[in-house]
Amino acid sequence: MEGVNRAAIEPHEESATLTGICTLASGILSLVLLLVYRAPKVMPQWGYWLLLLLTLASIGAAANTARLGGRIHHPELEIRRR
Repeated sequence: MEGVNRAAIEPHEESATLTGICTLASGILSLVLLLVYRAPKVMPQWGYWLLLLLTLASIGAAANTARLGGRIHHPELEIRRR
């Protein structure tokens, strides 16, 4: 296909793998915390912080994956160095 930057595909795929791992870890932790700390138990503070950290990592990884994916068809996104 014309206009495709083939060199940008592999970094995008690698980033997508990391995004999938972060998202899966966040989902598994959410499920475990939900099942273990059902009412009347109260979830400990570390659970909230760990889940927040994994969620933010997932969002950051997804944003990076989208940025790299945009470079496949949009060469104007490349930063030109002098």
